[in-house]
Amino acid sequence: MRLIALVLILANLAFFAWWRYLAPEDEGTEPTRVAQQIAPDTLRLAAPVSQATAAQASCREWGGFAAPDLARAQQAIAALGLAAAPSVRDITETQSWWVYIPPGGGREAALKRAADLKALGITDFFVVQEEGPSRWAVSLGIFRSEELARARLEALRGKRVRTAQLGTREAHFSRAWLQARGLTAPQMEGLSALARQFEGSEVRPCS
Repeated sequence: MRLIALVLILANLAFFAWWRYLAPEDEGTEPTRVAQQIAPDTLRLAAPVSQATAAQASCREWGGFAAPDLARAQQAIAALGLAAAPSVRDITETQSWWVYIPPGGGREAALKRAADLKALGITDFFVVQEEGPSRWAVSLGIFRSEELARARLEALRGKRVRTAQLGTREAHFSRAWLQARGLTAPQMEGLSALARQFEGSEVRPCS
């Protein structure tokens, strides 16, 4: 009996040693699952970053509009069927590129140029009346960049405005931007199409 008992004890010890040190781990055991995780803390951090990036990618700002154009832009963007109405951000900007018709001939000549522009279907301009060398010039837009100003100039030339010029003029004034969030891909395409209908406007990622 003692011999049998000793054999059983040795067998149990051998089995335990094999199971503890030599047996392959089951893929479902905890040590294996932990080893298979690749930087779990990094994955948890990456999730919020990925969500924030996606939210930024679906947010666009459209602007910058002077007060007379803002209501028209809001009406146009409503046709895109956004989930929420865009918020309005007023930004004071410094702009230095100017598209204009030079002065010459005084007030009567400036009013004649204004009437000619209206006859061509151009209404977004104003006659400069403050004292200075630009008095009685006709301003056709002040822009943040030369690229936007040249695009405006080319558009005017396409409408047979031959006397418009490009120059520099510092100005500080407020511009409105419409900020739309949660845009779908078709809505972003629609917004870009709207921007092409509003000369001088642009679409950019939300700041």
